[in-house]
Amino acid sequence: GSAGGSGGGGDVVGTHSTPAPAGVPGGPFNPKDFDTRPAAARFFVIKSYSEDDVHKAIKYAIWASTDNGNRRLDKAWRESGDAGPIYLLYSVNGSGQFCGVAQMMSGIDFNAKASVWQQDKWNGQFDVKWVFVKDVPNRALRHVKLANNQGKPVTNSRDTQEVFLDDGCEVLRVFKAYRHKTCLLDDFGFYDERQQKMIAAKQKSDDAAAAGEHDAAAVDVQPLCQKRRLHGAQVRGVELVLHVAQHERRLAHAAFAEQHHLERRLGHGRRKHAARRRGADSTRRRDGDRGDAADAAVRHFVTDATLRRYLV
Repeated sequence: GSAGGSGGGGDVVGTHSTPAPAGVPGGPFNPKDFDTRPAAARFFVIKSYSEDDVHKAIKYAIWASTDNGNRRLDKAWRESGDAGPIYLLYSVNGSGQFCGVAQMMSGIDFNAKASVWQQDKWNGQFDVKWVFVKDVPNRALRHVKLANNQGKPVTNSRDTQEVFLDDGCEVLRVFKAYRHKTCLLDDFGFYDERQQKMIAAKQKSDDAAAAGEHDAAAVDVQPLCQKRRLHGAQVRGVELVLHVAQHERRLAHAAFAEQHHLERRLGHGRRKHAARRRGADSTRRRDGDRGDAADAAVRHFVTDATLRRYLV
């Protein structure tokens, strides 16, 4: 069960209602008067591969899980009947936060297949109604431990992990009270534009295939988590790592130059020369690895930084 209700710290202090974007069903989101102790409710964690798909889930009020996940959720829907609601607790893999709560509004239609998801591999579909759309960092929820998952925090859950009533109600309480700084709705226009580009790219690819061409669609469809614009703090962090990496590279080049100079000056015999060459080769490998490690650090930082809407 929950290990206390203080996990949110000073950040958990009230909230405000948020209107839905134009044309989006439901809303307003983040209601002030939401009941965080619903009787006979059930809760499941939903892990999404990308925020693109959560955007579609809000825009079209639908969701689709894996085959096993769909069966688990459909079983819960049939078991619950009219006894109580089923709430889905959304988190994007690698984001370090939860991004919303939606209520399951129908059983699974296993014959349906929506074409809006980023990857064309999700079968089945069911309706959802969004309640909260806000970014709540994992630190505000780590105090919620799941007895049915070896006592691990709810933040360590896998897709469609069930959360028992008391723990689920605590997650609702934190979501309702947490004063968020960002939410997916902030980037809704960006996602809409991105969706149109992906649709146009798919149409272009289909047209090319129909014409027997092999023209690659000229649009970047990498996960949005790798393409988000960085905030000022992230930019400064990237610049710092780039500066350090460039300094490391300069040191490596200087070591190469110094070793080469020594080799040219100290040519005393084949045996000593061979020994110096072996040492130089070792130095080159070490300094080369040092430069490669610096480059890898930059790539890792940039990838990791763009996974998050803001630095945690």
